[in-house]
Amino acid sequence: MEQLLQLDFLSSIRDFIGNLEPGNITASIQDFADSTFGYIPMVTLNDTFESIDETISAISKGAAVISLILALLGCFFGYRMIKFWISLAGLLIGGIAGFVIAGQFTDNMAYAATAAIIAAILVSFLSYKIYLAGVFLLAGFGAYFLSASYLPLDGTPLIVASVAIGIVVAILAVTYMRPAIIVLTGIQNGLVASGSLITLVPSLHSSNSIPLGVGLAVVGIAFQFMTTRTKKEKRKRQEA
Repeated sequence: MEQLLQLDFLSSIRDFIGNLEPGNITASIQDFADSTFGYIPMVTLNDTFESIDETISAISKGAAVISLILALLGCFFGYRMIKFWISLAGLLIGGIAGFVIAGQFTDNMAYAATAAIIAAILVSFLSYKIYLAGVFLLAGFGAYFLSASYLPLDGTPLIVASVAIGIVVAILAVTYMRPAIIVLTGIQNGLVASGSLITLVPSLHSSNSIPLGVGLAVVGIAFQFMTTRTKKEKRKRQEA
């Protein structure tokens, strides 16, 4: 019985492909649906596809709004919110690493997800407590992803160059913490914010992404330098 059903289904697919005409695709799809699953009005199928498109569009816009808010906060308050960004970066890094490592030992998604959650919480907590390690991870991974996204390379050279840049930036961030964090968070979040704005504002063309991102980065970096002070500057102000 199962073999007969499979043959009927394969026969329906063969007839559908054989009768497919460029100028009559909608009717061909309707005939295929009728012969295989019974009568399904094309209007119903169209409504279903439109509903799926609307849902995906709504999710995409919602994600873009959240991304824009976080990116603007990072661009203008990256240094002030450094512990929050460190914890968030640790959460993401730990979650991804935990899921990938657990996936090497089990095919059970529930176990892998549990391992990812535990690793995410643990790395986030350690990143927050071990401040310099958190700065190293945040700066290193931020520079890596930024380089991997914008360097005009492919394959292994891109990975090697991005890793090298990530390590250099991470060391600089630990050595020259305030300026390095301000510049990195300004550039990275400025570019992310511009991408989110282009998603939300149809009139903005994708070619405007980098100029808009650079503009936001410059303003964000300048704002951070003006509104934050080093410990020495704070001491001098208190003494004065």
